[in-house]
Amino acid sequence: MTSQPDTITIPIIGASIAGLTTAHSLLSHFTTTNNTTTNKGKGTKIKILLINPHPSFYWAIAAPRILTKPPAFTESQYLIPIADGFAKYSPDVFEFILGRATSLDFDKKLLNVEEVTTDTESTKKTTMREIKYDYLVIASGSTPSASSTEPLFPGEDGKNGEIYPFKLSPTSSTTITEAIKSAQTAISTAKRITVIGAGPIGVEIAGELGDLITPSSSSSSSEGEDKKEITLISSTPRILPTLKPSASETATSLLT
Repeated sequence: MTSQPDTITIPIIGASIAGLTTAHSLLSHFTTTNNTTTNKGKGTKIKILLINPHPSFYWAIAAPRILTKPPAFTESQYLIPIADGFAKYSPDVFEFILGRATSLDFDKKLLNVEEVTTDTESTKKTTMREIKYDYLVIASGSTPSASSTEPLFPGEDGKNGEIYPFKLSPTSSTTITEAIKSAQTAISTAKRITVIGAGPIGVEIAGELGDLITPSSSSSSSEGEDKKEITLISSTPRILPTLKPSASETATSLLT
């Protein structure tokens, strides 16, 4: 009698574009929709453990418009529950772990995860979980140094300015929804906004912000309405430096 092959355990740290793509690709290769082994897998069984500190996938590519123009999207269009995308797979094949990796032993192939076991508005409980793995995928991406958990830049009159990165630190106690709504409110009421970096993202944000201060041809601004001053800072003589000069000139013309 041929014994069943051992299950290969593969934790994936991070459930953004890279982590989700890897998880779906592995599951598609080694299993069918009813969780039976495919011929491509040659009898190999796998268990995917997808680890992420937030339960939803944030479509950060749309962040410039999400943050500057709240009516442009509904929350369900840019915050998508991660587990729902894997609902067709059984727990024997796939598990979503809400939590964050805290330590790793490459020699012993051990991964420690702080898993969220209870997450409500009033209570958040975590427990440490040790995972023995065969292969490990690290798709956690990068975290901006200017995060909402750090001291804010000083503003005028002794008040603090605001910093809104495109994604939160894994250790942040703020949820993505809270951070987005806070940013939307701050941007809508700000008098001066500085965008640091004049690459594609910086220019796109400046353009979206510029739309907020462009006067409408059919109506005039009210006397009490706050006006916004948008500043784009570039470390190079022209914006979009990786593109040809004519593209930079066109972008500059559109922004000014």
